[in-house]
Amino acid sequence: MRSIYIQKPGTIKIVDGLKLPSLRRGEALLKVNYIGICGSDVSIYLGEMPMVVEFPRIIGHEISAEIMKIGKNKQGFRVGNLVTVLPYFNCKNFGQRLCPACAEGRG
Repeated sequence: MRSIYIQKPGTIKIVDGLKLPSLRRGEALLKVNYIGICGSDVSIYLGEMPMVVEFPRIIGHEISAEIMKIGKNKQGFRVGNLVTVLPYFNCKNFGQRLCPACAEGRG
């Protein structure tokens, strides 16, 4: 797995060979086709992120991808589907646990 890896503010490198995580129920393995680097990612790199951020940090949460592996699901997703990712799916706006922004009153 290739990742954009920030070791500490101002220090970035591309890392190959990180271990793929094990899939849990309700998750899918995605092959990233395109990734966007957003303002949050730039703030993390510069060390100016207002939220607490731990380092080292893998950045990039705005992606388009292809599903490579997925279990049974009610949504009808299957291997080969092209998808995008909503990075704050577990936010109060979806009736789940709060995302970090909502938990800090910024959602």
